[in-house]
Amino acid sequence: MRVLLTSAGLETEEIKAYFVEMIGKDLSDVKALFIPTAAIDAGAIE
Repeated sequence: MRVLLTSAGLETEEIKAYFVEMIGKDLSDVKALFIPTAAIDAGAIE
């Protein structure tokens, strides 16, 4: 299992590219979990 922790999710192209590189396989075969723990209100979670 590999874990990528970010404070902003996959919002930048650099983080997205690193995520895809780190996975090393087709994205349709990937299971990912996003936990918005840093959000301070409902608008930030969306």
